[in-house]
Amino acid sequence: MKTCPTCDSAEFKTLIRFDSAHFQYCTECAVISIDHHTDYTKQGCTAKLPDYATEIIDSLQAGFNELIVEVGCNDGALLSMMKDRRYTNLLGIDPSQRCGKISTGVTIENIYLDQRSAGRILKKHGSASVVICRHVVEHATDPNEFLRAISTILKPDGMLILETPNSDGILRELRCHELWKQHRHLFNVRNLTRLVEKHGFSLSRHTIRSTTTENIILWAKLFRCPETSLCESFESRWKAYRSKLLNLSESWKRPVVCIGAGHPQEDFVRYTGLSVDIFIDDDIKKVGKSLLGKPIINTDMLTKPGTILRTAFGYPDWMDEVCGAFPGVEVVNVYKGVE
Repeated sequence: MKTCPTCDSAEFKTLIRFDSAHFQYCTECAVISIDHHTDYTKQGCTAKLPDYATEIIDSLQAGFNELIVEVGCNDGALLSMMKDRRYTNLLGIDPSQRCGKISTGVTIENIYLDQRSAGRILKKHGSASVVICRHVVEHATDPNEFLRAISTILKPDGMLILETPNSDGILRELRCHELWKQHRHLFNVRNLTRLVEKHGFSLSRHTIRSTTTENIILWAKLFRCPETSLCESFESRWKAYRSKLLNLSESWKRPVVCIGAGHPQEDFVRYTGLSVDIFIDDDIKKVGKSLLGKPIINTDMLTKPGTILRTAFGYPDWMDEVCGAFPGVEVVNVYKGVE
């Protein structure tokens, strides 16, 4: 079933039907689409840059040595202009073989940008500080796949500069000649913003510029939500913390006493792999039993601890009381100061 790339609606109505093309619009967000399109990528061309190309370059928030990628670089004219501005780490991506031959002095990857190729680009060239994409998203078979690929090659907080025809201008001025069969989708500012926000981008600003057509230029910063970032880094950070904790434990005096004998302490000892000798807990239902093969005693039964682990998570006063009864004994706050 055909769905809108921006809002996922399956409700479309006919915008206009010509003998050779049928254009529809999404009734939810007004994205325009065509049923059958013409592949534009095999052509490639040399085109004059618009006057506002300097505005795009002036807006780059990147150092001269940081990676800047232009997706759909065509003849490399914009990349050449950036090179003249002393930007040295430039990469063009364009599936047209002609583009690779036309452009000189800048590395060109003759590929379609998708998730698979984005991984190879990332491995080969590293993350980009800026991705510029002029008049490409409207050609993309799957704009969502395309934007996922762009977010893959961008650094966190990297900037996307996206230019595409403004569908509002086409409709307002009855410019039917701009309903190209090469364009799979046409966007206005509202639904384009909605589309990029689906992929973790936050709109910084946009402007409308005109050449032979009315174009949207949109600046959007990649925003990786903290929850996702923490998830992505959790395993490596936990392993580093566990390794450091185990290394520290080699110098601990025995017996090693763990405060608390509930499931949080059991899980903590299991997950870290620590070797403890005694669990202390003042719950009479636990005293005299064992946890992980080690005895559970109450506070009054503790006499000569070698090292005390502050593992009664959520009970700081009790831990202070236990530790305060044994001045001079090493006390380990298992989270603070370890990572």
